[in-house]
Amino acid sequence: MRSVKLSRRIENELAALMTREEEGDPMAIKKLSAKAVAIPKFSATPGGEEGVFQLSSHARAREALDFALCAERPGFNVFVLGPERGGRMTATVEFLEGKMAERKNRPCDWVYLNNFGAPHLPRPAELPAGEGRKFQAKMSALLPQLRSELTKAFGAPEYERQVEEQSGQVQQQVNQEIENLRKAAREEGLDIVQSPQGFSIVPIGADGKQVTSEGMPEVQRKSLEASARELSERLRDLRRTAAQRQMTFAEQLASMNRKVAENAVAGLMEEIEGAFADNKDITAWLREMHEDILENIQRFKPAAEGQGADSGSPEMRYAVNLLVDNSACTSPPVILEPSPSAASIFGYIEYRQKGGILETDFTMVRAGALHRANGGILVLRADGLATVPDLWTKLKAALRDREITLETPERSGGIPIAGLPKPQPIALNVTVVLVGAPKSYDT
Repeated sequence: MRSVKLSRRIENELAALMTREEEGDPMAIKKLSAKAVAIPKFSATPGGEEGVFQLSSHARAREALDFALCAERPGFNVFVLGPERGGRMTATVEFLEGKMAERKNRPCDWVYLNNFGAPHLPRPAELPAGEGRKFQAKMSALLPQLRSELTKAFGAPEYERQVEEQSGQVQQQVNQEIENLRKAAREEGLDIVQSPQGFSIVPIGADGKQVTSEGMPEVQRKSLEASARELSERLRDLRRTAAQRQMTFAEQLASMNRKVAENAVAGLMEEIEGAFADNKDITAWLREMHEDILENIQRFKPAAEGQGADSGSPEMRYAVNLLVDNSACTSPPVILEPSPSAASIFGYIEYRQKGGILETDFTMVRAGALHRANGGILVLRADGLATVPDLWTKLKAALRDREITLETPERSGGIPIAGLPKPQPIALNVTVVLVGAPKSYDT
């Protein structure tokens, strides 16, 4: 009985609301057509294959992306909001790739080079797209040529004759002065003999053979001792003179070696310097390399052959670490890093095991996503970024300072590695696009 009364009450209330609708009351119940409650259909903006960003419902998002991509000043980055598993990442990357394809400014290559003044601080150099690979290839071809030319120059008969002639003159002068001193000693009943410990003065008999001073008359013994002291002083002066002459000869030999090396390598170095004359950083480094070769000729001598990958060999000292190769790029890159970490974002340093220890050098520096995206766009998952401690702070610092600083194991509390370099920072010009759910944005 109670339910019948309740049904009648509901019917009366509905009838009253219908009456209010007829009287124009905005709070009255309204009848809706099937079309009004159907799934909404959004119009697409004309032109371009932009996926969901082509829909009119995403006009604001599209305008925000366009603004960030066109802003010339740094600091305009983007957070793309979307529900989980709604295709937000795929749609965003496709949209960005389409936008970047319209631009024809190719990103630059980056290399790391040996810093001759501070080997633990390898320095970066920027080259036009495709020039990094060319530079690396030219340097790889140059080093065997340098070794061959220097080997021929220092193995030439004329060079060997000059060295032997100058060395012989110095040795002849020293021998002559020693012989003169020996004659003076023999006149005093003494002689100069040479042993592994050096020259010494000893008494001799009438037959010229060494004798001892024991049993000699006191006057004769004291006379020999006085003569020996005088000769010892003259012998010390002779040794000092001989050492000075050897130093002078070494300086002359170094000067001659430098001239010989300069004649051998000048043409090759001028050729490669001319090939990269438009790049000030590369030409400056090549000039330093030229000087370093003349100061370290011994590295190219035949005895140094077979060093292979040894850090002291020219092949390692003058190597080119092609960090970022954009030779295949025709437009700014769009790089998606699905699993953000310090190594994947900022790069890392590889190492090798040798003799029971870990060692590395500047040729083993590897690029991160920021390096590869430099000059373009880096796309990251916001939730993945938030799971790595301090990574968000480091990324903001890189965008603020506009440079990429590679974190080394030594600074991050890892195992110390022999020869661990600390690469100098690389200039950064990138737009970061974070993609995530509203909860990630709120976090």
